[in-house]
Amino acid sequence: LAVFVGGFDLEAAAAVCGSADDVLAGLTRLVDGSLVQASPTTGSAMRFRMLEPVRQGALALLEASDEDAARRRHGEHFLELARAGEPCWWRDARPVPAFAYFRQNAENFQAAFAWGKQQPGDLGLRFCEALAPFWESSGRVNDGRRWLEEHIDAGSADDQLCVSARVWAARMAWRQGDTASARRWLNLCEPY
Repeated sequence: LAVFVGGFDLEAAAAVCGSADDVLAGLTRLVDGSLVQASPTTGSAMRFRMLEPVRQGALALLEASDEDAARRRHGEHFLELARAGEPCWWRDARPVPAFAYFRQNAENFQAAFAWGKQQPGDLGLRFCEALAPFWESSGRVNDGRRWLEEHIDAGSADDQLCVSARVWAARMAWRQGDTASARRWLNLCEPY
């Protein structure tokens, strides 16, 4: 659980730590021992937050064991959530649950992205492309554009991913009023 930053729900904990039943039993013990706080969210879901001194101690133990599996499961879970949320952005004009979830878990998405940027291959670019709608919608255009451009330059063998990332970079450049860069990014999409 130490890989979570800023809280988590049962689904995320199960994705990182094991089956929902086992995780719920463990969380119950941690809540009873005042090591984890539980609070209800909209609807019937619970949100959990590990107390920061406990999280830091657990994280130190996790890092000392050189165990990357928990970080990998955390990163993959939040990448999957980012990809699943993307189609929701454009369906209608009302606020969508995906946006609320992204805002509530912004620290976890950021931690997963930070992990992904350090991995070999194009995982950083995959995170950028999946998180671009959130960055644009939440006003993080400067950061989003910088991260997209950094990872586009690193490249990928996946042409569809490269084109999508370039389109997002163009959108963000356009939102900043930089039409020359927006055109440049879109022109790089032409061969595809």
